[in-house]
Amino acid sequence: MEQEEIKNRALNMQTKTDLLLLINELQHDELQGRDRPFALQQLAYYAEPKNAFLRFREFDIPKKSGGMRHISAPFHRNYAFMLHYVGVILQSIYSPSEHTM
Repeated sequence: MEQEEIKNRALNMQTKTDLLLLINELQHDELQGRDRPFALQQLAYYAEPKNAFLRFREFDIPKKSGGMRHISAPFHRNYAFMLHYVGVILQSIYSPSEHTM
């Protein structure tokens, strides 16, 4: 799906079902039919603030230069995939300044 089409669809979203349809289409395009579409219940589960503690696992790993690095990784693969497609949507809408890193 083209960036401009993603942007137009994202800017015209009215409901969470619209978001879910766009996420599922992006997944279908990327995985070329080997996808498993997300359900509305999954989107609702991950969006629920009471489930925030279940979204990420946190751990520390040692740095080369000494000290520790704190990592927060998505706990479920489905959540990681959903975040990936939300990121694609946001990148199609927003273009950062050329001076940002």
